[in-house]
Amino acid sequence: MRTKSRKLMTAKEFMIAYPEENLRKYELIDGVVYKYLSPYTIHQEILGFLSLKLYEPMKKEKTKYFMSLPVDVYLFDEGKEDECNTVVQPDAFVCDKNKIRENGCFGSPDFAVEVIGKATVEIDYDIKLNKYITSGIKEYWIINPNSRRILKYLFTEDKKINSAEIFNFGDKVKISVLDDFEIDFTQFSSEF
Repeated sequence: MRTKSRKLMTAKEFMIAYPEENLRKYELIDGVVYKYLSPYTIHQEILGFLSLKLYEPMKKEKTKYFMSLPVDVYLFDEGKEDECNTVVQPDAFVCDKNKIRENGCFGSPDFAVEVIGKATVEIDYDIKLNKYITSGIKEYWIINPNSRRILKYLFTEDKKINSAEIFNFGDKVKISVLDDFEIDFTQFSSEF
């Protein structure tokens, strides 16, 4: 759901206009504010599963950092942080440790995951996909709990789609940016 803005906002204006306690329900993409409903239980179960699978291997990483929602990720062209007009909260992400500050990740993560809900289909499959591509992300997963599928994108250095593959919850899916670390979705179960 899109919240109408009178004018496009910068990240600085967004942080002033939307108090810290409300940030988990708002994102800023290309200057436009988006408001979200609270996620369904299955959404949180999937994030819990991913966090459990990634926690141990990420502890061993010296240069990478793993985080799951809610953490702000500021996307901007290199050297143009002051012109930032996009602040998103991927459901989970991995980035270089040097991009982490007290109030979020500054710059494109290497890997991001979005678990879609009814209200985020267009945003996750279109708007965020394109924003992640132009920001220089290397890998992006869109997990659909209803179809029990994972859409995995890999991108080239020149910000184009290298590949798009569809997996289901009966597959093992490699995270390419983590030396092909694998998530075995056959181990995921849900009551919903």
